[in-house]
Amino acid sequence: MCELPSPVVAGCTFCSIVEGSSPSQTIYEDDNAQAFMDLLPMTPGHCLIVPKKHVVDVWDLDDDECVGAAEGCLRWVLWLRPAHPRPRSLLYLRCDINCI
Repeated sequence: MCELPSPVVAGCTFCSIVEGSSPSQTIYEDDNAQAFMDLLPMTPGHCLIVPKKHVVDVWDLDDDECVGAAEGCLRWVLWLRPAHPRPRSLLYLRCDINCI
């Protein structure tokens, strides 16, 4: 189990992207969240939006961090719209995975 509240956890892929030690194609970033394209996309436009603070799950986010993630979602949709003006669907999926 990860120790909280740690801003960066060694070995966490998302933390290494947020701190800049792993490559990413960032499409949105603010003080609370970062959105980047998935390295192994399931569909065109597949991206991930993560909080900048390491958390075990969404319930550990405070109000500002939740707003940051929501703004990241909005920025992603606005970024995607010119290439896909009428997508067949948009999928929002939240996965809570404990560190091993």
